[in-house]
Amino acid sequence: MIRKALVPVVGVVVLIGLVVGAASAVPCGPTTCAPLSEATPGSGVLLVRPHGLLGPLTTFGLSTGKPAARFPAGVLSADGRRFVTASFVATRPGTKVVRYDATTGRRVSAWIVPVATSEVGAVSANGRYVALVAGWKDPQITIADLDRRAVLRTVEPVGHWKVDALSRDAKRLYLLEYLEQNQSAFYRVRVDVAGRGLLPGAITDPNESELMTGMPWSSIGTRDGRWQLTLFLKTSASKVEAFVHALSLDRSVAACIDLSSGAFMGIGRYALVLSPNGRTLYAANPSLGVVEVVDLTRRAVVSTTRFRPASADERTSAAFGAISPDGRTVYFSAGRSLHAYDTRAHVARTVPANGAIAGVGVSSDGTLLVVRPGGTTLRLRA
Repeated sequence: MIRKALVPVVGVVVLIGLVVGAASAVPCGPTTCAPLSEATPGSGVLLVRPHGLLGPLTTFGLSTGKPAARFPAGVLSADGRRFVTASFVATRPGTKVVRYDATTGRRVSAWIVPVATSEVGAVSANGRYVALVAGWKDPQITIADLDRRAVLRTVEPVGHWKVDALSRDAKRLYLLEYLEQNQSAFYRVRVDVAGRGLLPGAITDPNESELMTGMPWSSIGTRDGRWQLTLFLKTSASKVEAFVHALSLDRSVAACIDLSSGAFMGIGRYALVLSPNGRTLYAANPSLGVVEVVDLTRRAVVSTTRFRPASADERTSAAFGAISPDGRTVYFSAGRSLHAYDTRAHVARTVPANGAIAGVGVSSDGTLLVVRPGGTTLRLRA
């Protein structure tokens, strides 16, 4: 699995190769390209992945700043309540799937699913359902109900496929189908519906005529399980373009929302942060010096704020952020400087937090929690 959110900076050629070779890249949803740091509003904890992507993951109490739980590699549900791990069991054979309470670390359930794989393709937003994947060519995809400990159905598409997302009720499985046309690789979004099978045609943006290409870079899902929002990068002449692919998980609707373009390594440092009500997406990039506000109802950028570009941790091309419980302030960082964006005044400022940053969250009383790479914390009244 390509770990896109932590691509080392070993030269521009590497990024160009990744973006151009997008057809060989795995899809990037909340389960495969999760933020390095996130604090779901109302959860009371900050979750930090010091080694990126699938974990391991450490949670910190937002009100105390102390570590609350540690998890092995796994997947966090979009509502922030469940953390799911999977491991291959050679003796049965099967896959042991374990769910944890993400806020306390308590084990909620464990079940050996009768399928031989350890790859979690997707988890539903409520953490009840899981899609386990075996293979990339002609894959076997098993959708299971972890509450009832029951296999709901098996999907076996022909060709090259990857799981993209799973609806909240597990009735809709979203897939990426990889194809070639005129010696050019592309992919398209398809949906398999329980009881109906793979539906004909692809889910596309009616305003986009081009084939779907680009590199999925980072992604988040709305807590209600309605939307999956994925940052894509795509080369264009001497620069890289960025856009958010908004995929509806309860309807066959998608939209491509263009963001600002820029230099090769800085373009990937967009922190994707959702408002507490899930209706607004903030795309904040400290390397480009821009915060773009996306109205998810209109599926369009409705506001752009510019500020002086800031330095980043050059070892990564990722960014992360958090929002205050009242939705007034978005905090974001690319591993070095820390910034705050006022959602009402549309102004960005720098927050004094000297040193490297691995995670950031906001407690219910507005106190800012900053986590260092080594696990130490700093609490600020910002």
